[in-house]
Formats: sequence, structure tokens, C-alpha cells
Amino acid sequence: MHAKTLLAAFAALPLAHAAVWNITVGQSGLSFSPNQVTAAAGDTLHFIFSPGHSATQSTFAAPCSPMSGGADSGIMTSAGTFDVPVTSTDPIWMYCKQVGHCQAGMVFAANAPSSGQTFAAFQAAAEGKAVSNTGSSSTSAAAAAASTTKSTSTGAYGNSASALESKGWMVGVAAFVGAAAAMI
Repeated sequence: MHAKTLLAAFAALPLAHAAVWNITVGQSGLSFSPNQVTAAAGDTLHFIFSPGHSATQSTFAAPCSPMSGGADSGIMTSAGTFDVPVTSTDPIWMYCKQVGHCQAGMVFAANAPSSGQTFAAFQAAAEGKAVSNTGSSSTSAAAAAASTTKSTSTGAYGNSASALESKGWMVGVAAFVGAAAAMI
């Protein structure tokens, strides 16, 4: 009887999937890859470092300065990882605090708006370029379009599957639990 109650409880659990966004830092030069993601509350930003870089939280208004109380991996002296939990869908602005890297455009954003305070405007501000009140910088239209191309993440296990696909095993567990409950 206890097994049936336990199985029924597991079957009733919601099938919410928290995604893990793998973001490489410095593996392709002075860049985060992808340089922006759209994350949900409950997701995790998983930064994977090459030595000599950081993932430091900033604000849109001061892209190359640490945000008071914000996340900061510190400059990694060896390969490593750093996780930032996503607690809301508000934008999260990050940069590399190694001398000169942010000013060279080494920035990242989660949940950047598509107008106003955009990723392109954040990156342009980091690089010291003029930004209009619409969020566009003084760079060419082609360069701005290229920097706002939506990127996808690799799966939680480093493959090319989407973050939700990498959590697909939970659906299988739920189906198994539901089938087992029906047999009791």
C-alpha cells in the first residue's frame, strides 16, 4: 500500500523542466558563447571557462563595472565552471573583468529585451560606442544585426541538444512511475 501511495505522489509531481545553459567563456577569443540566451526562472547559467576570464554581473548602465551584490566568478586561473541561478526573467548582464576584455566587447546577457536596453546596446556601451535612446549604436546596421542574432545553448551534458531535451529523462521517469502506479 505504501508503494502505491509513493508512486501516486511521484506521478502527481509537475513536469517542470529547469534548463541548464552552457556558456563557454574565452574558448573562442574574447567572447561568451552563446553571448545571449532567453532563460526562465529556475534555469541555471553554467559558465565554462578557459583560464584568464571571469563572469561578473554588472548593470546595463555600467556594463564594465561589478554590480553591488552581483554574481562574480573571479578571474579563473585554470579551467573551471561557475553557476548563476536564474530567479526571474529580468535581464542579467555579465562581463569579463580581465583588464580590457569588457571594453573589447566580451559581454553576455540573459533575457535582454528586443528593444530599448538590448544586447547590442549593452555591448556597444561596453565598447564605449555611442548608443541612441532606441538602443542602437553608431555601428553599421549589418554589425548590429549580427550581434543580436539569437543563439541556442548546448545541452546540459555538452551535446547539441536543447536544454529541455537534455532533461528529457524526467519525462521518461514520470511515465515509468505512472505506469507502475497503474499496475499496483
